[in-house]
Amino acid sequence: MKRTTFVEMAQLPGHLGATLAVKVRSNDYELIVSSFWKDFESAGHFEKGDFDDAVVRPSTQKLLKSFDLKVEYFETVVATGILE
Repeated sequence: MKRTTFVEMAQLPGHLGATLAVKVRSNDYELIVSSFWKDFESAGHFEKGDFDDAVVRPSTQKLLKSFDLKVEYFETVVATGILE
């Protein structure tokens, strides 16, 4: 993702950054991708389709047991550090 998806997102207008977090669940791992955008309009530039369709490249899908088909959007109300 660091060499593909994150690079593609970084080239889009309004992209502010992205993270990949891992949550250990007994014998499995849950991966959580968060991306940060200037506004909702900017977030919609990443891919065609419905606004909440998840974008998971086929090469990434092969590595995963499962993945969400939809994404959730949150509006940041308060932030510290680089997100201010």
